[in-house]
Amino acid sequence: MATTISTFEGYLDRIGWKYLRMDSSWIRSGTTIRLPFQTAKELEVHIRLMKHWVSMQFFMTKGTPSESRVAIQEYLCEANASVPQFKFLLKDQRVIMQVDIPKNQCSEPYSMSVFRAALKYAQHQIENISLLVSNPSVATLYVSVKNQLELGNGNEFADDEDFAIEILRDNASSLS
Repeated sequence: MATTISTFEGYLDRIGWKYLRMDSSWIRSGTTIRLPFQTAKELEVHIRLMKHWVSMQFFMTKGTPSESRVAIQEYLCEANASVPQFKFLLKDQRVIMQVDIPKNQCSEPYSMSVFRAALKYAQHQIENISLLVSNPSVATLYVSVKNQLELGNGNEFADDEDFAIEILRDNASSLS
C-alpha cells in the first residue's frame, strides 16, 4: 500500500488530533503541552511527504530572543549529538525538531511509534528550551555553566546539557 497524506490523516484521526491539509503532501496539526511551573505551550506539528521520506516537524517555539540565541544554539547542538534520530534546528527564530522516516517503512505501527517517541521527546525538550527562551539570565547562566564544564572546572561527572539545565532549574528562581 502506498503511503499518502491520507494515511497520516487516518493516524491523526485515530488519536483524536485535529489537522488541516495544506496541500496533497502536507498536514498541519498540533497539541498543547502542559509544563510544570510554566504556562502551557502550543506544539505545532507538520507532516510532509516527499519523494522518499516522510518528515515530521515539531515547532517548539514561536520565536527566540536575540539575547538567548547563543545558549539555544549550544543547547540544540548538544541535543543533536545526544539523540541523532531527532534533529533540532533554528529557522526564522523558531526552534524546530525534525524526524524523517523512509517512506517505504511507513507502516502504521512503525510510523505511530516514531510519532509517539518524537512527541514524548519534544515534550521533554520543550521544557528545557522554553526555560532558555523565556529567561535571558538563565540562558546566560547555561552558557557559563557549559563553558565551565568544557574547561573541566565543573563536576567531573556532569558532562551533558541535562546537568547544566538541572543547575539552571535550581537557580532560576533567584535570577528572576
